[in-house]
Order: sequence, then C-alpha cells, then structure tokens
Amino acid sequence: MLKYTTICVLIIWSFQMIAQDYSEHLKVFIDCDHCDQEQIRQELSSVDYVYDKFQANLHLLITQQGTGSGGREINVTFIPNMLPGLETFTLTTHTPGDATYDMVREKILGTIRYGLTPFLFSTGQ
Repeated sequence: MLKYTTICVLIIWSFQMIAQDYSEHLKVFIDCDHCDQEQIRQELSSVDYVYDKFQANLHLLITQQGTGSGGREINVTFIPNMLPGLETFTLTTHTPGDATYDMVREKILGTIRYGLTPFLFSTGQ
C-alpha cells in the first residue's frame, strides 16, 4: 500500500512540475506589418506566441525606414509586460542597399535573438 501511495504522489507531483514549466514560458506578441511573422515563429520556437498584446509578457515592436544609401534601418523595441526588473529597450540594425529579402529577414531574426536573451534568463528558460 505504501508503494502505491508513493507512486501516486510522484505521478501527481510530476504532472504539476510539467504544468508549471509550461506556464513559465515567455509569451511574445509580434507587432510588425512588414516582416515575415511565420518565419520568426518557426525559427524562434523557444517562446510562446500570442495574438493579444495584453496577454504577452513581451511586446516586440519592429519598425523600418529607408536610409540615404538605399538600405534600411530596422528598430526592434522590446517592451516588457509584467516582468519585474526589465525595462523597455530598442536594438537597431542596418542593411545595405543591395540586401535581399532573405538578408533582411536574417537581420531581423538575429536582432530578436540577441534582444530576447535577458527575457529568457528572467523566466528561467
């Protein structure tokens, strides 16, 4: 009887640990009209994506503008929501005038990866 009780307790405890680990994932809302959001979701699968910015722990605001040389300036603003100790910050990257669409996507993706680091550490991922 003691073995049965111990096994039941361990099973229940393991389910609670699994549920707790899942709920601690960083929830991200992507706010970008001109980028490939599906590619971002596929390449960065270590976070959960939401479609409502009020449910997100992190709001990514991605903006672009042309530069004088024909390239692009890309700004990725990381806006934390309900993450104590973390402040809003912006990372900026530039692409040359002859950059392909894939090069621009990789620049955006690399900037997001770099900026996600403090948020992933704060959630224990």
